[in-house]
Amino acid sequence: MFFNQNVAYFNEDLKSQKELFEFLGGKLYEKNLVKENYTIGIIEREAVFPTGLLVNGIGLAIPHTDLERVNESQVGFVSLMETIQFKEMGNDENIVNVKIVFMLALKQAHEQLEMLQKLVDLFQNEEMINKLIECTNINDYQKIIELNNLQ
Repeated sequence: MFFNQNVAYFNEDLKSQKELFEFLGGKLYEKNLVKENYTIGIIEREAVFPTGLLVNGIGLAIPHTDLERVNESQVGFVSLMETIQFKEMGNDENIVNVKIVFMLALKQAHEQLEMLQKLVDLFQNEEMINKLIECTNINDYQKIIELNNLQ
């Protein structure tokens, strides 16, 4: 359900947070999953509430924004060719070099909490994170999502 639109991109050559947010937010918008103001909401929220996480030496981020900017719940994914710097969640003095991004576009508050919990569980599975980093196609990505009960 949250991954059924296949908004997933692999080894993308994006150079900044803004470029990343515009790329993935644009892909969600093209599929009419989010409203036109979604990407600006992501950029504004990230500036105030950073979402970078360092887990097992791997940089991850979970950018998200207000529920009213979403048309249909979905989670976008991108793995990066080169890392992009994010401020750390809960401690914006620290910088995290992010390699994997899950962008949340969720319509209901309870979905956001549930998905964050599932993603944090996934992030603690080093083998699965490495599989995500190495993943190069939608079929392998969907298998990883299914194995981790994220659908």
